[in-house]
Amino acid sequence: MKRTIEIIKAKLIEGRNLKVEYNEIIPDGTASISQVCPAAIHTDLRAAFAKLGTHLARLCEQFNDEGGLVTQIECRSFSLKGDDENEGLTLTGLRKLSDERMLLLNSPFLKFEEEDRYPHMNELLADLHIVKEELTAYLLDNKHAPDPQLSLFDDQQTKETPTAEMPQQLTEEQAVEEANKLNREQVMAENARKNQKKSNEQNN
Repeated sequence: MKRTIEIIKAKLIEGRNLKVEYNEIIPDGTASISQVCPAAIHTDLRAAFAKLGTHLARLCEQFNDEGGLVTQIECRSFSLKGDDENEGLTLTGLRKLSDERMLLLNSPFLKFEEEDRYPHMNELLADLHIVKEELTAYLLDNKHAPDPQLSLFDDQQTKETPTAEMPQQLTEEQAVEEANKLNREQVMAENARKNQKKSNEQNN
């Protein structure tokens, strides 16, 4: 039977690994599970988290001097809380400052029904859905980043595989020289044969 899980919280660790909390439906009810996953995340999951960075910037009112949205913001985690009309989320991430330091950002808790408070709610829910789908694929279908050691092994196998050497192509001048050399050798062999025959006749 296919496993059914409900993602509650997820956090990217150093942008590569994952810490996740979820509920899993089991025959006796629901099991709450929290685990740190050592397998590197897939690029699709990283890209999905990146879209949440825009929502984090909006919710934390991170604007530049021209009034535009700051783009140097990376969402690292989200947490879902509440039920029914009280269900919502909190986003957490980092903003890279001009001096290369990192500023921690935590969005205020946002209920999903508060569309008047956040006009981009439909976009947020769609992006969150993609993140949860990628997390489910990571946990249940082993959708991870390719193992770099396997890639190195394949590269090494390719390097060690002998390749047939192509015969060297002769230039026109080289081909003529080879033909002349062959003719000279044939003439010398013929002369040697005639001399040997003549010597044998004299001896007789």
